Amino acid sequence: MNILKLYFSFSEGSDHSESDGTDRDQAKALLMAGKHLPENMLPCNNDRIALISEASKMYESLGDKKSLQNCRQMIMQFEDKLSATTVLC
Repeated sequence: MNILKLYFSFSEGSDHSESDGTDRDQAKALLMAGKHLPENMLPCNNDRIALISEASKMYESLGDKKSLQNCRQMIMQFEDKLSATTVLC
């Protein structure tokens, strides 16, 4: 199963009245997954970018500018790698 589908199927059932701490934990988990999951789990950089983009949206809603900037820098790095490769996912 695609990692993004797995995440979204899990998060759809969650209560949206959760605390900021839980949202921050989810954002951090998405960021770490996008950054650190091995190639065999996320072979496509588009999936990595999608995970980190979702984390950046969460950080933006939390007002965490430092983490948001960190996400944006990582997205740019992966987009550079994506444009450097000729294999499309």
